[in-house]
Amino acid sequence: MPIRPERYDRSSLSDVERTALAVLVNGDAPSNSSARRKAEATLGRLIRPLHEVYALRRVDASTRPQATRVMLGQMHRRSRSFWQWSAQEWCDVVDVTAESFEAANGLPRRREGLRPHVLDVAYLLCGFEQFGPIWKATAFYPMARVVFGADVLEAQIARLDAALADNGYSTGLVSVKQRHQAMAFVLLLNRSPWLEDLSWAALDRAASRATAHAASIILGRIAKALVLLGIIAPADDGATQDPFPLGPSDGVPDEWYAWYRAWRATGSRGLAPRIARHYGGYILYAGRWLARRHVDVVSPEQWTEELALAMRTAVLEETNDVFVSALGRRNLRGRGQLGQRLGVT
Repeated sequence: MPIRPERYDRSSLSDVERTALAVLVNGDAPSNSSARRKAEATLGRLIRPLHEVYALRRVDASTRPQATRVMLGQMHRRSRSFWQWSAQEWCDVVDVTAESFEAANGLPRRREGLRPHVLDVAYLLCGFEQFGPIWKATAFYPMARVVFGADVLEAQIARLDAALADNGYSTGLVSVKQRHQAMAFVLLLNRSPWLEDLSWAALDRAASRATAHAASIILGRIAKALVLLGIIAPADDGATQDPFPLGPSDGVPDEWYAWYRAWRATGSRGLAPRIARHYGGYILYAGRWLARRHVDVVSPEQWTEELALAMRTAVLEETNDVFVSALGRRNLRGRGQLGQRLGVT
């Protein structure tokens, strides 16, 4: 990775830094004033990583002050350093579309690349990976070029394209563009540009966070190319297949999701795939419920009989939006079932 977060001071905001943010954001200090320079110096540990991420995408620094103001404004609004933002807060900051991002930050509608910069910051500095809710307005291929380097990325994708072209797959512009977008997403989520680092588990994880169409590309053409290249085994090789696709991780505490993945890899063996996936879904339901109702509980080691009883009551009485992922909410909304009790749906 071109940026190493551990190099920076990632501590929480101090009172002095909150005051400095207010000076810069509220416009109380004119440009080049001593008060402004003092505030910028106070926030140097936060501004420096933002500038270094900006430089990965753009040589021209003409929009860097504006990009920095967006981040400073969001930190001032939340009274927290971007290092401490949750995945949901990053989704709120990046927003669903470029238009809504610009409107929320008082920016002119000129498409100056500020939203992609903020997403670079989220991914490179803070490990953000909850791309599902913002998929449609995110250009993953250009982002992967920034993160991995254009030459490295294009060499790996060229291998994929050649394998598919040699076996009769479409080379049409639209098909190739969609495939490159999906492939860039897979590599970003795997945090490596190398095809040899991919596996069925990595593809399943990416497919679980992508749109339905992109998921079909990931588990179809991309998986086929990796099989042709000898990187993964054919899907009909039962010894190498995963028991069931990974469920979406959004809304689930990281430690809880790691435990779910470990259970999926070991504890689910011997169960029919349909049953294993059903059980896995309830593990994720529990994680999302805990994140909403018992925020201090992040691991099965903290599970108690009282929590089990409370969860049983919640399943019977609470609405389904408490338990499901962003993709699940969209599906339920489309069927007119969002907001019903979980037992009903």
